[in-house]
Amino acid sequence: MNRFKKILCYVEPVYQADAALLQAIEIARSNSAQLSLVCVVSEIPISTPNLQQDFIDIRRAELQALLKSMDTTGVVIDIKMLTGNLGALHVIHTAIDGGYDLVVKPTDNTSRSENALFGSNDQHLLRKCPVPVWLIKPQKKYKPERILAAIDVNPDEEENTELNRLIIQLATSLAQHYDSELHIVHAWKMYGEDMLRGGRTLLPQSEVDQMVERLRLKHKEWLDSFLNQLELENIPVKVHFQQGEVAEVISRLVTEKSIDLTVMGTVARTGIPGFFIGNTAEKILLSINSSVLAVKPAGFRSPVY
Repeated sequence: MNRFKKILCYVEPVYQADAALLQAIEIARSNSAQLSLVCVVSEIPISTPNLQQDFIDIRRAELQALLKSMDTTGVVIDIKMLTGNLGALHVIHTAIDGGYDLVVKPTDNTSRSENALFGSNDQHLLRKCPVPVWLIKPQKKYKPERILAAIDVNPDEEENTELNRLIIQLATSLAQHYDSELHIVHAWKMYGEDMLRGGRTLLPQSEVDQMVERLRLKHKEWLDSFLNQLELENIPVKVHFQQGEVAEVISRLVTEKSIDLTVMGTVARTGIPGFFIGNTAEKILLSINSSVLAVKPAGFRSPVY
């Protein structure tokens, strides 16, 4: 695997950063990439001499102690200590200014709920960071055994094609590197089907069935066409083509197949570029119990820069 050259590991919160840091070290080693650890220390409102620097020194010592407990052979690592009250936004600026191509971070919320994926820092990164963001749940294996790539192959949405390719490229390269089981999912559902089947229209059910079947065949054709353009001949992959709401299908699949890592896109179609995560993506991220590698299409512009 040779996809990343500069990796930024946002070590927050430190007490559950082991899996994320191990992952960052492994990816850096396998890519011969530079690895930077970044820690953002909140500004101290009290004007006590040296107190701010004392806090910075304490956090740096914590990171150094954590690194000493791990095998960092062959990896060039530097530590960046930042000061501010909007941690994720400082990290986004650092990622852009430093030309990083991957941000790795432990998730915020695992202590409160097994199924809660992200806290406020995670949300900022998912919505506004232009480079891929890998949020790692401490409960999950840092070397994923099962990877799920979630794609939307509707050709009417031009931005999907490039994003789908990036999702597949990342998922397949990681699956090959870790010898992981690779799954690809595309979910589809006819808009208004529930209403049509609820007896609120005069359409006979046989006609509704035909409409649904036509849509199923169309989505199957789109999926087959997309997959045929990929070089997947030598990669074992399990394709899931399922009817239903996208978030529900993906959440169910993550649980049923014990997925460790979900690779997906997160950009919504909105007048404010990059500011809102997509409604579907939001539902998925709130419902799945896996680590997530979230990507955005080329040309995405961060609203914080």
